[in-house]
Amino acid sequence: MMSIFFSSCNISCVHSSFQLFALALSFSFYTDILTLPQQLKLSG
Repeated sequence: MMSIFFSSCNISCVHSSFQLFALALSFSFYTDILTLPQQLKLSG
């Protein structure tokens, strides 16, 4: 019984951390797109 509980908790923890990772990845991608024109101005 206890192992089933721990395995389900582990799956939910992995799922939430994956969601957090995807959110951070999309956020960094979004900020990269926003700051891209400024970087092009600086390099050009």
